[in-house]
Amino acid sequence: MSNPELLLLDEPLSNLDMKREADLLRLVDDVVRSRSVTALLIAHNINPLLPYLDKVMYVAHGKVACGKPKEVLTSENLSALYETRVEVLHSSQGGIALVGIEETHGD
Repeated sequence: MSNPELLLLDEPLSNLDMKREADLLRLVDDVVRSRSVTALLIAHNINPLLPYLDKVMYVAHGKVACGKPKEVLTSENLSALYETRVEVLHSSQGGIALVGIEETHGD
């Protein structure tokens, strides 16, 4: 690639161990910053990406939630998007876990 304006990366972290994930993300971050390139990454696990993200977009059930990670990654927003209760848990290291909470109905 010569001088791209946009990098499209579909699941670039799939099947990588944690060290290789970090190496790849540092490389992409370096390209983005040194060449003023925009990167669009599609990922199911966003935890490794969180330190690098300016914006996040979630797509589900024909709806979209887009914005800064702290704005989008909330229990309220993701519950509305997925149409089920979602709990967003935060670790002391800045990671997150999304937990789907199954609704129980009394008989």
